[in-house]
Amino acid sequence: MGYRLEAVLGSDALLRSSAEPFAEARVVTLRHGVAMLPLTDELFDVLNEADGEKPQDDIFWKFPSSGEDLFRSWSQGGVVAYIEVELFGGAGSQAVAVWESGRVAMAPFMDENLAGPANAWPVNAALARLGVRSDGGSRDLFAAVGLDCHRGTDDWAAHHGEHRRR
Repeated sequence: MGYRLEAVLGSDALLRSSAEPFAEARVVTLRHGVAMLPLTDELFDVLNEADGEKPQDDIFWKFPSSGEDLFRSWSQGGVVAYIEVELFGGAGSQAVAVWESGRVAMAPFMDENLAGPANAWPVNAALARLGVRSDGGSRDLFAAVGLDCHRGTDDWAAHHGEHRRR
């Protein structure tokens, strides 16, 4: 069974207020003060309506065409990260970009090997930028915030609201 996620991460208050204009948005409260806005196909379509273009990108497969301006704007209220994760059978890739104070704080990058220590993987680096610290039980911030609880973007959107470990 695989894992695939496209989402925006930030504080709960920031994502709830930023996503309010979008009826398709579903904010999920994770642990350690982090929330997630899963980028469902419906939300992706709405975010692309402004210019009607499908983005061409060497790093992300589902980054919305309005994403750069939108996430830069949202980051005036706090750190915002866009993540894409695809895992299957122990292999996969992670890609991230982070904005803070209206500027790119972490340029988009992808790791297609995930061979090094987990704390160096892109999503963990983005979570650290969001202020997440290891809870002592795991050096993997991905698991510490609960991103391992569901296996796909639509699964996360279906469980919007407060999320607790099963």
